[in-house]
Amino acid sequence: MKKLLTLSVMFILCLLTFATDFMRIKLKDGNIARYEVDNIEEVDFEIGKDTSIIGDTTAVDTSASPLRFRITSGSTAEVSGYRYYYNNTDSIAIPEKVRINGKIYNVTSIGDGVFGGYSGLTSIRIPESVTS
Repeated sequence: MKKLLTLSVMFILCLLTFATDFMRIKLKDGNIARYEVDNIEEVDFEIGKDTSIIGDTTAVDTSASPLRFRITSGSTAEVSGYRYYYNNTDSIAIPEKVRINGKIYNVTSIGDGVFGGYSGLTSIRIPESVTS
C-alpha cells in the first residue's frame, strides 16, 4: 500500500512539472480569455493600477526614447525636446503613441524649435498621427 501511495504521489508530481503553453483568464464579465504563452518571460500583476496599457504594444515608453514629451491633453502629447546624449544620432523616428507614467498618449504635435540645436540630424520619421 505504501508503494502504491508513493508511486501515485510521484506520478502526480511529475504531471505538475510539465509546462503549459496557454493561460486561461476569467474576466469580470464572466467571459474566459485564452492567451498563448509560448514566448512570455515574465508576468506582472498590478492590482488597482490603470491597465489601459495592456495589449497596446505600439506605445513607446518615454524612458526608452531619445525624445522628450509633454502632455497636452488627457490623451495627447507632443515632442518637446530630445535627450542631449543622443546628439550623435543621425535619424529619429517619432512614435505614434507614448507611455508616460503608465498612461498612453497619442503623439499629435512637435514643439517649436525642438530639433534646432541638433546639428547631426539628417532624417526624422513623422507618423500620420502628428498633425502640427
